[in-house]
Amino acid sequence: MPTRQAIDNLKGDVVAMDEMCENALDTAIMALLDRDTDLACYVMDYDAEIDEIELAIDRQCVALMGSSELAEDDLRFVAAAAKITNDLERVGDLAVGISQHVLFLVRERSVLPQVIDFMDMANQVAQMMRESIQALLETDTTLAWKIIDENKIAEDEMQVIFRELLNIMQRDSRAIERCCHILFIVQFLLRVAEKATNVAEEVIYMSEGVMVRHHVRELHPVTHMPLDDHETKELQRVETELLESRPPRERVRKEHLEAKRKTKSITKEEVHAAAQSGRHKATKARDRILKLRGAR
Repeated sequence: MPTRQAIDNLKGDVVAMDEMCENALDTAIMALLDRDTDLACYVMDYDAEIDEIELAIDRQCVALMGSSELAEDDLRFVAAAAKITNDLERVGDLAVGISQHVLFLVRERSVLPQVIDFMDMANQVAQMMRESIQALLETDTTLAWKIIDENKIAEDEMQVIFRELLNIMQRDSRAIERCCHILFIVQFLLRVAEKATNVAEEVIYMSEGVMVRHHVRELHPVTHMPLDDHETKELQRVETELLESRPPRERVRKEHLEAKRKTKSITKEEVHAAAQSGRHKATKARDRILKLRGAR
């Protein structure tokens, strides 16, 4: 049946798009670890290919939704795929964001702090991405809930890294700008985990017809314990200290404009030229990260 073939083609393209996004993310991390601007530019240039496959999947979804032959399960899958590809496209954008910060760190000859294991973080979010697509294809709600729990772990790890970077900045004011760029990279990795979680939530909706987004606590099979009074007061104390120590906004604005003025810009032509060199390096970088991943 043509419609069955179309559904299978759509599934294949979703898997292909996930692999492209994972490739972009891995390459961005290798650009960071290798301090390689060509790889970073390759990721920025490669994003256009991810955008193209997203548009192709969108067209397939629109065509299938207009078919009267779709079974209810297939219709749910098509609706989920239309949303999921948007999350995958954002993963490509986040890989580009990481690459842009890599360009700064390389240009400033910044040394990465040893407190952060970028490979470990990249492995975690890449696994979540793969599991989210597996859950989608197999309609596995148990795996989907596992991904949602893994996102909570990633959020906790983000807080630990934030405190470690804050300690570095307090000890050495010269490291503040470098640590801020690194913090953005860590934040982008966390947002990739959030995108995988969005996919998992769509899987639960597709399978059970239950919208868990914004209602994870109420619908999660395991009950979450609320903060006690002591923890709440401690959070309020920390927030108050941060607000009181915040510098005047005008000073922050001037510092931002000064930093922006000093930053060397890179043109689209320069990105494209460097990406051609990076394209040849990307396959080797991908092989290396898979070997590193397998060794852990």
